[in-house]
Amino acid sequence: MLFLPCPSLWYLLALFVYRFMVQCVPDKILGSNWALVVSLIVAFTIGYFPYPHYFEIMKIVSFLPYFLMGYRMRKMGINIGDIGFSSKLFSITYF
Repeated sequence: MLFLPCPSLWYLLALFVYRFMVQCVPDKILGSNWALVVSLIVAFTIGYFPYPHYFEIMKIVSFLPYFLMGYRMRKMGINIGDIGFSSKLFSITYF
């Protein structure tokens, strides 16, 4: 049962993986445009291959681009509180 967690526990594992990645991967690599492009390509293509449900790896990889976008926004100094209401509404309806 350790390798097949409850459906909601994948999020905790994803947080652990993302925080571990931030600590181990240099900022130069995580902040580059290529990291975001590669994570988008991997997230789109992982759905086409059969995978085992161990650790819910597909969910972790598919949410990686969103994590990288948020990480880059924080590094650039963009705060979600500084964004206007119309931009927030657009982003909610777009995603």
